[in-house]
Amino acid sequence: EARVLHLLGQVCGSLHEAHSAGLIHRDIKPGNLFLCERGGVPDTVKVLDFGLVGRASGTHGKAPAEAELPDTSRFLGTPLYMAPETIRQHGFGDARTDIYAVGAVGYMLLTGEPVFDGEDHTVIWQKHLTAAPVPPSMRATRNLSPEVERLILACLAKDPAERPQSVAELAAVLLAC
Repeated sequence: EARVLHLLGQVCGSLHEAHSAGLIHRDIKPGNLFLCERGGVPDTVKVLDFGLVGRASGTHGKAPAEAELPDTSRFLGTPLYMAPETIRQHGFGDARTDIYAVGAVGYMLLTGEPVFDGEDHTVIWQKHLTAAPVPPSMRATRNLSPEVERLILACLAKDPAERPQSVAELAAVLLAC
């Protein structure tokens, strides 16, 4: 658990730089987080693949509310880590969109399983829109602290207003855990 918190804190630091410039990553996932050793220090995270980066849709703008799946041929991102608001409206997003993905990565790191899975992208997207995640403690092979579980589930809130509102806020809570 401590290692996961350490890694996610570094992801938040990298995202803070991007968000400060008005950019969102839009594809935070394990495959875009490179663990390396830097100056003899292990577990240094490099956030890679800013190929889908985009301008924030507006600082804390209202997320689209409809629960229907739009035309999926234009999606950017990886279904296992996509925030509901990005599924509802292609291209929509702000810092909280990346925070959802950080929570999904944390969930995967803590449990070894994605938050939601399914036989195809549409099933996974529908679960991100409507299903409640199984609490990580019910899937993890090790005990998880209630604080960490609450934080991961807060990151995975369907409503962006219920998530941590910035990566700086998320990093502070990670550090407190």
